[in-house]
Amino acid sequence: MNLRSFFASSSLSWEVLIVDDGGGGFEGCRLFAEGPIRLLQLRSNQGKSAAVRAGMLAAHGKTRIFTDADLPYDLDPFHTIAGYILNGGFHVVLGDRTLPGSSYEFGIGWKRRLASSAYSKLAGGLVGGFYDTQCGLKGFRDDVAEALFNTSRINRFAFDAEVIHLCVSHRLNIKHIPVKLRRSGSSSIRLLRDSTRMLVDTFVIKRNQLRGAYRSQRLEEIVSRDQNSLMDGMASTSGAVDGGSTPAHCTSQADEEEKSSRCQPPSQTLKVSPYD
Repeated sequence: MNLRSFFASSSLSWEVLIVDDGGGGFEGCRLFAEGPIRLLQLRSNQGKSAAVRAGMLAAHGKTRIFTDADLPYDLDPFHTIAGYILNGGFHVVLGDRTLPGSSYEFGIGWKRRLASSAYSKLAGGLVGGFYDTQCGLKGFRDDVAEALFNTSRINRFAFDAEVIHLCVSHRLNIKHIPVKLRRSGSSSIRLLRDSTRMLVDTFVIKRNQLRGAYRSQRLEEIVSRDQNSLMDGMASTSGAVDGGSTPAHCTSQADEEEKSSRCQPPSQTLKVSPYD
C-alpha cells in the first residue's frame, strides 16, 4: 500500500511534505497535483538533517512524522505514533529496530547492520541513554518538533543522535515502538566515509553539550507546563475519588487507570493533521 492509499483508507486528515535537499529530480512530478502533497526545495545540498529540519519546521500538523522518501517501513505505526502523542501524553515517539516485534534484517547487509548497531551504542553512551538512534521513523508533537529542530545544529547523519540527546537532556516523555522493514532501497551512505563523519559529529554533540549550546528555554517551558497539567489532573481525579484526602505523593487506582488509557493507541476515528 502506498502513502496515498494508506491515508485515503483511514480517517486521518493529513499532509505530505517532500523535501528536495538540492539534488532535484522532483520537477513535474504528477504526485504534487494530487491531494495535500507539497514539495519543499532547498537551494543546495546541506545534508540530511537540514532537509529534515526544513520539513519539520514547515509542516502544519499537531503530529509530525519523518521517514525516508522510499517509505522503507510499514505505515501502520503512523496511527500508533499519532495515538501516543495525541492521546498518550508523549512528546516524542521513536521507532526502535531492537524491540521485540521489529523486523529489520531483510535486505540489509551485515556490514551496514553492524555499523548501525555499533554507532547507536556509541552515540547512546555519549549523549545519554542507549537508543536505536538511526531508525528512520520518528514522530513529534508540533510544539516539541519546532523547539527541537530550532535548537539542533548538526546537518549530517548524526543529527538523529543530536535530536535524541535533546529529548533526553530536556526530560521529554519518549515512547519506543517496534518497526517492520518492508523494503530496503539503495542508500546514499558510504560506510567508511560517513561512519567517520558521524563519529566526529557525535563528539561535536558532546562538545556542544558541555558548552551549554543545547539549552532551550522553549523546551523547558513545554515540559514544565505539561508536568503542571498532569499534576493538576491527578489532583482533580484524586479529589473526585476520595474527597481530596489522598496525599499529594500517592496515586489512586483511578489515576493509574487514567494513565493507562491515555497510553493506548487511538481508534480509527481519530482525526490527525498532518504528517511529514
